[in-house]
Amino acid sequence: MAIHSYSQVDTPQTLDDQIDKGIALMFQKEHSQSIELLITTEAIAKKINGMNKFFGPH
Repeated sequence: MAIHSYSQVDTPQTLDDQIDKGIALMFQKEHSQSIELLITTEAIAKKINGMNKFFGPH
């Protein structure tokens, strides 16, 4: 089982910033980087949401 350590980079604001960066990369036609960043950001957001259901916000 992998353990993800949550830090300040996993805050809602930082995740929003990562989404904005992914969209900017898309418009710069950096599609591979954009998709990779957006998928990673989505996975982190889902993990945080799942943890919040059991333990409350971090």
